[in-house]
Amino acid sequence: MSERSYSSPGDRVRSLLAEIGELSELYGTATRLMAVTKFRDAAAITQAVEAGVALVGENRPQEFRDKLPLFEDLGCEKHLIGNLQTNKLKYVVGKADVIESISSLELAKAVSDFALSKGVCQRVLLEVNAGREQSKSGFLPEELTPCIQELAALPGISIKGIMSMAPAGDTAAAERAFSEAQKLFIDIGNKKLDNVSMDFLSMGMSQDFKLAIKHGSNIVRLGRAVFGY
Repeated sequence: MSERSYSSPGDRVRSLLAEIGELSELYGTATRLMAVTKFRDAAAITQAVEAGVALVGENRPQEFRDKLPLFEDLGCEKHLIGNLQTNKLKYVVGKADVIESISSLELAKAVSDFALSKGVCQRVLLEVNAGREQSKSGFLPEELTPCIQELAALPGISIKGIMSMAPAGDTAAAERAFSEAQKLFIDIGNKKLDNVSMDFLSMGMSQDFKLAIKHGSNIVRLGRAVFGY
């Protein structure tokens, strides 16, 4: 077990920021560290932010709602990264800086309509199932390009990039998934569509973030690596 497993969130954040900085320089990515706060308490989150985390991600809409005052007090950017059901939109739309988990055209339309009803425009990422795993949600890569113009035309959302996850425990499959997501990210960006700016390629978690940075990820979503449990 590494020394990182025994250290505090602050120590781990400082080590991770240095490591991510080196990888960013190597691959030319300017990658940001997101601390994933699912099931983490206020003390641990505060330690991580005080050590240099400026971006947090929460998986569960209700937990996002409950932690929102803490996130705002800490002054960090806050993303919703987990599955979003339409009956939970009220917890995150207009409150999350970015919703990273727009996994279907139907969900995108629901978020757009809800945002319009609240007089806001919600920044979103499109979730891509680049590993083609039946257990995961998201657009298949071949599905996204044909409907990107319809997504771009939704007035209540602003598309800011792509989020993806790789199959766990299979380095070759993870590399293929990250490579395909990166290609899609570049191809959509080259279309120069109104209301679409490929600013964020969010991929890579504690077990595979180094490989994700190699393939252009500029947000890595780290929970265990930051908090140690």
